[in-house]
Amino acid sequence: MERDIEATADDEADNLPTRRSPIPWLVGGFLALLTGFLLIDALTTDDSTLPAGDPPPEVSFELIDGGTTTFADFRGTPTIVNFFASWCAPCIRELPDIQAASETYAGEVNVIGLSVSDRLEDTRALLVETGVTFPVGLDPNGSIHREIADLGVMPSTAFIAADGTLLSVQAGTISAADLDERIRNELLPTIETRDGS
Repeated sequence: MERDIEATADDEADNLPTRRSPIPWLVGGFLALLTGFLLIDALTTDDSTLPAGDPPPEVSFELIDGGTTTFADFRGTPTIVNFFASWCAPCIRELPDIQAASETYAGEVNVIGLSVSDRLEDTRALLVETGVTFPVGLDPNGSIHREIADLGVMPSTAFIAADGTLLSVQAGTISAADLDERIRNELLPTIETRDGS
């Protein structure tokens, strides 16, 4: 009888839930919160790694339609550089507005696209899908994007004065209205400065 009681007590002890330390859960929760805050900060930072007033890097990049070019080739006219990728949903939504601006300000403002860390065939398909006709180059490893625009934020749009110096960078999407305002208030006045008027 005593053996039966001991056996029953042992069986009940085996079935009791084991207590686990809450420390791993607390550490995991803290790390998740910290990661979330850092991600939000990265996505909302409107800053560039290249200081305003400096020229963009003197690097050549391949164009989708063949040939190569540099930012210096566009000097003399204010320039918009839009960094995008086919894997970036906000980029896809924004491209038609960039295209519309390139048509509205044709002859006054250059618009260049740079496809960041994307496959050539995916970039070509995206350009057809969104109706983009402005020149588009390739930034296969994202090095140009990292040097000019806020690291990790896509899309990004750089505004370059007629003299070739960086005016500002929009990290993240830009609305059609804000884009138009930046062109009129930031870029077009640099033409007047260049002409001395």
